This record gives sequence, C-alpha cells and structure tokens, in this order.
Amino acid sequence: MYDVKCGYVMMLIDFLPDSDCMYLEDCTVWFVSRLDNILFKMNIKSGEYEYVKALSEHGPDKWRFHPVCVKHENNVYCLPDRGGGIWIYNLLRDNFEQIKLDNPNSVRIRMKYLAKYKERLFTVSLGLKQIIVINLRKQEIEYIYTLSNNGDEDLSDNNLMVGTVIYGILNSSKTILYEFNVISQKVKKTIISNKRTFYNTISFDGDKFWLSGTEKEILVWNAKKGIIEYVNGFINYLHILNFKKNCVESVSDLAEIYEPLFTKSLFLSGKIWFIPFRTDKVIYINKNTHEVGELLLPLEKEDKTSIRARGGLCNYKFFLEYVIADRYLIIYSLKMECHYIIDTLSMNDEKRLSKFLLNK
Repeated sequence: MYDVKCGYVMMLIDFLPDSDCMYLEDCTVWFVSRLDNILFKMNIKSGEYEYVKALSEHGPDKWRFHPVCVKHENNVYCLPDRGGGIWIYNLLRDNFEQIKLDNPNSVRIRMKYLAKYKERLFTVSLGLKQIIVINLRKQEIEYIYTLSNNGDEDLSDNNLMVGTVIYGILNSSKTILYEFNVISQKVKKTIISNKRTFYNTISFDGDKFWLSGTEKEILVWNAKKGIIEYVNGFINYLHILNFKKNCVESVSDLAEIYEPLFTKSLFLSGKIWFIPFRTDKVIYINKNTHEVGELLLPLEKEDKTSIRARGGLCNYKFFLEYVIADRYLIIYSLKMECHYIIDTLSMNDEKRLSKFLLNK
C-alpha cells in the first residue's frame, strides 16, 4: 500500500543561514552556516535569528567547514566536515578555542554528532573512520576508536547511538553492521549482506534496523530473530533529480542507482521517515505493517527548470535540521529555501514567517 498525506508547517525566512544540523536546547537552536562558517542561534518561538560569531578557520572557501554543532552548558562545540579541528565557542568569554585532530593524510573529516552521555560527547568521523569521544568537563579528546583501517571499506553517512551502543554500517564487498559498546569500548561486527552495495542511512524502531542506500529497496533487519526483510513499495513513485542532465528520472526505470536515495532516516511516531538526497519525495513506513506513505509537499514538484535554476552547492533536495519532542521533524528545502516543520503525529497545516535579527 502506498499512501499520500499532506501536512506541514512552512517556515519562510527573509535571510537564510542554512546548516547541516541544528542543535536544540529549550527554545533555542544553535547552528553554523554551511556557506560562511558563522555561528548563529535562533529562537524557535519568535523565529528570530541572531549572529553570534564567525569561526576563525578559513580555506580556499568556507563551504561546510564546521556545519554541525552541539551545545553543552556555556560551550558550543563546532564539529568539522572540511575543517581541520573542533572549535569550542564559550558564551561567557565570547571566544573560540580549538581541539586539534590527528589527520596525517589530510582526509575530509566529516564529523557527525551521535549523543551526549555522562559528561562525554560521542562523535564519529566518516573520513577518519573513527569514533571520537570528547570529555566535556576537560574539553579534550578522551579516546579514539578506529573502526576500520581497510581502504576498501566506507562508513555509512548515518550512525546512531541507542543506550550505550553505537551502530553503523561498513560498506565493502559485504555489508557489515558494527556495534560499539561505549562502556566496554569493544566492537562487534555482523555481516548482514554478502552483496557489494552502499547503505548510508540506518535507523532503529526499537525492534528492527532499517537500512537504505543505493538499492531500490530498504533492508529491514531483526537482529534478535536473525530475519531480513525488504520494503520496495515506494519505487514506482520515486524520482531522481539528475543535476547533470537537468531532468527528472523515474527510479524504477533506472538499471542502476549510483547515489543513495535518502540522506537521513529516523524513527518518529511509529514510522520510519526517509529524507531525500536527490530524490523528490519524503516517505515514511509503518514499522509494523510496512505500509509506505508519502508526505505531499505541493511546492516541491521538480522539473528541468527548477533543477537548472540551482546546482553546484545546492544539488540536494532536503537537509534534516533537527527534531523537537520526538515528534516534529524540521527539514530544509534547497528548492524553496525554507524550512518545513512536519508534525509526524497529527500532520496539522499552518504557516509561519520567521525574521532575521543581526545585533552584532
């Protein structure tokens, strides 16, 4: 079964400092602009943005230098993607201090936030293939665990922490799910597929893991029962935005898919939500029935004109920004240059205008 639902809040803004990921604390979100490496904060009730401070690390361009941040007490940790180290902004002193990272081969670090647990910040570096743990009290790296030294293995874009265990995917000639226990600092690896493919998203519904990537189906793995299932009821409705040819292609018509279908997946309100990478639809799947639904966003219809109008750094469909109260999903549209606030439970409709406040 394939269902279509219409329900979202559309948040239009006068000025858009967009980011890869926003960090929510009470009614304030903190984020670093992808385009110019500046730290901002926003009041989600008033919709007002505020310039905080520019990071001092520069390069040929500032694109995605530190697009992920995490706040802890009076410090905001800015995690590197193309940048070279972790920058910590102190609210009281109004300055940055750096934690340097060992990167002998100068790879793109691509550090992702996982969770805060017992005064520690757990992160994973896709480029270094490492779990990096930061002691928040001492503001220093406590330990590093290397997940792979195999040059043929790629780490999935998404990793998640459930309780005291970090889960992720290592892709090579096989698909390997790793489990890293943060207490024992030991890792367990399980082969769940002997097929060469690339899975880049992983989510957990309390019973099963859901993996998506370059396949025309989503892999559902019940680890306790050792059962693997596949969901593909969305393929005939999904299209890929081809920015090289400036056209929209049906996924079902393609012999092979060379890029992941989705950039993020997560479990909310009894459903697994899949956020598009360069596909055209936000879909969700009921965890019990595996019925597939589509979130109808009328302004997001794509054609060769809309695709040609952007590209370069804007050749994505959506970014997942943050989640409120395990219910409200906030995504950013590259096409409309706006945020959609999706109520994953009741799907109410309304609109809100946000403002930008520059006070420094």
